[in-house]
Amino acid sequence: MIYCNDGDLLIRNMEEADAQIFYDEYLAQGWHPDLSVYRTRLKDQEEGRCVALTAVWQGHPAGSVYVYLTPHGGPFKETGWPEIHDFSVLKKYQRKGIGSRLMDAAEQIAAQYADTVWLGVGLCGSYGSAQRMYIRRGYIPDGSGVWYRDQPCVQYETVCTVDDDLILYLSKKLPGARPTREPGGAENPGQASAGDGAGGCKEGKEGNGMEMWDLYDEQGRKTGETWERSRAREIPEGRYHIVCDILIRHGDGEYLLTQRDPDKEPFPGCLEASAGGSALAGETPEEAARREMKEETGLEAEHMELIGTTRRPKSRSMVYAYLAEASGNKDAVRLQEGETVDYRWVDLPTLLRMSLEEPVLKIQYQRYKPYFDTLEAQARGSR
Repeated sequence: MIYCNDGDLLIRNMEEADAQIFYDEYLAQGWHPDLSVYRTRLKDQEEGRCVALTAVWQGHPAGSVYVYLTPHGGPFKETGWPEIHDFSVLKKYQRKGIGSRLMDAAEQIAAQYADTVWLGVGLCGSYGSAQRMYIRRGYIPDGSGVWYRDQPCVQYETVCTVDDDLILYLSKKLPGARPTREPGGAENPGQASAGDGAGGCKEGKEGNGMEMWDLYDEQGRKTGETWERSRAREIPEGRYHIVCDILIRHGDGEYLLTQRDPDKEPFPGCLEASAGGSALAGETPEEAARREMKEETGLEAEHMELIGTTRRPKSRSMVYAYLAEASGNKDAVRLQEGETVDYRWVDLPTLLRMSLEEPVLKIQYQRYKPYFDTLEAQARGSR
């Protein structure tokens, strides 16, 4: 089954041939893989105990994760909550957003069986990136402390080796998920009913706090349908949700650039010239742009001008690009933990020059190009 097919990245069920590829790749990384473990996971998938996922990047298996439908150990053994197990992305494919997409797919599968999912993460430094990612995704420790070889560590008593078996368990509530149920009593893993969660909303949220979007047709007309954000990859063909990008210009003519968090995928640590995000159900594009700008930078727009719109069929999104005018204290920019780590104000020539060099700015330049073309035309006319 295909869970994601988005250009370079494909996420599908693990196949028998993947086992040898992963074994060889992890061996080359200096790890000590066990081929029999992959075969066990494949057998568990065949017998319905788990869903084994492989992420394929440009035709090459790049990462994997397993969703066990009932827990088999740890502090959540009696809960019936699904477990996300053995999440991993090969080093040469990291920092491409593959891990986040794999976790998205795993959580969507888990959400069909329970309203909570759990996992264990190692405490060695090699697990640092995974630890940070899980916290950013909303996972929290269960409170039972550290476990070693499936037993809770007892203070002042347990003696153990700091290895892969020293684990902290985390869990996460899945907004909009179904109540916990038995794996045998519903659809196949990963197949959600088309009507799930598409009910009414209020101020962009369902009663359970799930973020909801209005859907639009190819002409930008609202269809009257709403959609859960957690099911964004299931939006039907020909339907779109609204995304806003905001280029912020200060009254003195300088433009705001922010630096992405080094752990934020994709494009970690890169500069970008945009605040933005998705419009909530009931919002107009401009209302969404003003809200996102305030939430992400702490700045308020005195004036908002639409630059243009772009349809992105692959992501089922319609991007509204805005120019926002701001004034006041330029040092009042607020950074978002886990999102941005720094900011700077630059003049127009610097912004245009950097748009030829910085990977994110290259993409954003195309969205703002009508605005830049207008400025260039005005400059020529004044000569």
